[in-house]
This record gives sequence, C-alpha cells and structure tokens, in this order.
Amino acid sequence: MTSIDQEWTNLLTFDDASLEPVIRDRMVAINQQTEDQRVAALANILRSEAELAPPELRRLTGARFRAWLTMPAEEVQAFSSSLDQARGLTPGTAALRSTGADQTAAQDLSADDCLRLLELAPSFERALPTEMREVIETTARRERGEPQAAEQAAAGRPFWKFWQR
Repeated sequence: MTSIDQEWTNLLTFDDASLEPVIRDRMVAINQQTEDQRVAALANILRSEAELAPPELRRLTGARFRAWLTMPAEEVQAFSSSLDQARGLTPGTAALRSTGADQTAAQDLSADDCLRLLELAPSFERALPTEMREVIETTARRERGEPQAAEQAAAGRPFWKFWQR
C-alpha cells in the first residue's frame, strides 16, 4: 500500500462529524495533481478500499458524496472523471466493490442531494437505485412543465402517445 492509500483508509479513524471535511481536503489535494497522477492515485485508493469491510466502505463513500455537495462543481467534475478512469484501471473485484459502495451509499442520500450530485457528476447516475431515478425523472419533468401520465390521460389521450401533441 502506498502512503496515499494508507492515508485514505486511515480516514476511518475520524468521527463522523470530522470525516466529511477531512475527505474534502484530501480530494482537493488529490485534484492538485496532474490528471495521470490523480487517476493513478485513485486507482490505488480503489484497490485499498476493496479490502475494507462493507460498513467501512459505505461510510467512506457516503462521506465522499456529502463532501462533493460542498465542493465547487469544477473540482467535483475533475475528481469524478478521474475516479471513473481509475475504475477502468483497477481489477474487476475492486471496481465492482467501488460501484456497489456507491449504490449503497446513494441510498442514504435525499432526492435533492441526488439531483445535485447528478448535476455535479453525471456518472453518479450509475449509483442510483431504480426507484430514485424514477423520482428524479418525475421531478425533472414537473420542473420542465411536462404533463405526467395521469394528466395526459385526463386530457383525453393515452400517456403512451406522448409524441402526439
């Protein structure tokens, strides 16, 4: 394990109140590296996270998501993009554990937090459970002023004929 991997997994020693700001600071530091260095560092982190117990991994992942909500969009996008690239460089089991941890931690977030994370990191969509995606899509349609299925049926046309106006 390299020092950055060890530093990352040692974050678990922090209490919940301190974990999120410390993770945010570490992500900002990682973002200062070149993209190649950032991807390599994140690939090492993913490999070290794969050795964690599921509750520990969920805790780190949830804190990462909450930290993203407090960071500037450009920083989140850079980190998220590098993380996606790093998943492609890690062994299958580590990549699957990471994706699974994202999906599990996303269940702990509110719909508003999920919407914001989708704006910050579009690849976050892979972490969303189907039910949450449906809620978010419905919310987005309402915000755009698009009629819902019940409203379309009340207007005298079947909802599945959405292309007919």
